[in-house]
This record gives sequence, structure tokens and C-alpha cells, in this order.
Amino acid sequence: MFSEEQKKTLNECGNFAVALQRCVTQLLADGCTNVVLPQFPKSELLKILNGDAGEKKKSKLQGAELDEYLRNQLVGIAFNEPDLQDIADIVRNTPMAIVVEKLKKGLQLCNRNKVRLLRTSLILGTCLNKAHVTYEFHKAADMIKETWSQFLLRNIGISASYARHLRDIANRFSSYTKFNSLGISFSEFYKRRLEIESLLESDDTVKTFWRTA
Repeated sequence: MFSEEQKKTLNECGNFAVALQRCVTQLLADGCTNVVLPQFPKSELLKILNGDAGEKKKSKLQGAELDEYLRNQLVGIAFNEPDLQDIADIVRNTPMAIVVEKLKKGLQLCNRNKVRLLRTSLILGTCLNKAHVTYEFHKAADMIKETWSQFLLRNIGISASYARHLRDIANRFSSYTKFNSLGISFSEFYKRRLEIESLLESDDTVKTFWRTA
């Protein structure tokens, strides 16, 4: 049986395959494509294929040890995406075409985020939260027929489960400014989310540190 994390990796591989097929079909038909390929979890897939041979699971850190580990992952670089916050500029009646454009831009930024800063994932999660409100508004007005899952996969090229994880992390942690500068993968942060939330709720000093820019 596969773990939840392995299932997530396999779902991401499936989403990549669907998007790649759409990309190839458009290229063959039109000579160009507007399909944005989602990130392909190559290393995670190889671990599944190889049975995690020789791999050791990262220790489950808690409390002060977890706080120290996270502080050691802070990356002291300047952000080079001055208009990044603009993608989350979505209100209830924003046209869905603009919502799609902003979500695609956010996904592109995540995929090309070479230093693995958590910032792009947090902002994309915020964008998805606002986009879902806009989606529900348009669906209630009978302007959209497809489900949220179908909308995400067809227009953005991401799965509903990945979007749900991004939205969850944004809801829990977007108010903690320093998390923007964490140089760890989204998948690792998501895996540690409950321990991190417990850490923040149990220590006001730690909470203040991560909230402060």
C-alpha cells in the first residue's frame, strides 16, 4: 500500500501526464500551446519506483528542535518578484478569465522557484482561496457548470488535492511573515504542518519571531 504522501506524488505524476498530453496535442495541431506544465515530482517518483531503498525518513521534530531546524532553513535573499502579491488580488466578482490568468502565473512562479522558497506556495494558496470564493460566486450565478476540481485541472493543470494542500497551508501560516523566507520544499513543510502549528500555539516568543518580518 502507498502512503498518503506517495499517493499525492502519483496523483501529481498523473496530472503532469494529462497536461503534457494536452500540450503535445496543441503543438501538433497548432504549432504552439498555452498549456502550463505542472511541476513533475521526479525525485519522489524515483523513490517510489526504487522502493525507497537506502532512504531514511526525516526525523519527526517537535518543540525547540523543530524551531531550530526551521530557523536554519531561512534563506537570506531579496525577493525578485516585485509583482508576486498581485496574483492574489482577486475579489468575489473578478472575471474568471482573470482568475485563471493569475492562478497560472502563480503556478509558473512556483515551478520556476529554484531556491524552493515557501513564499510562492503561500501566495498561490492565498490566490486559490480567493479564487474558490470567486468560483462559487460565478457558479451560483449559473455562469460555470464544471466542478471546482474540473475547473482547476482543465484551466490551471493542477489537481484538487494539491490545491487543497496549498489552501490549507495558506490558511494556517500566511500571517507568519518569516515563513516566506523558508528554503524548504512545500511537500516537507506540509508534512510538518501539524507539528509547526503546535509549536506556534505553545510558545508566544516563537510565534512572535515567525510573525515578524
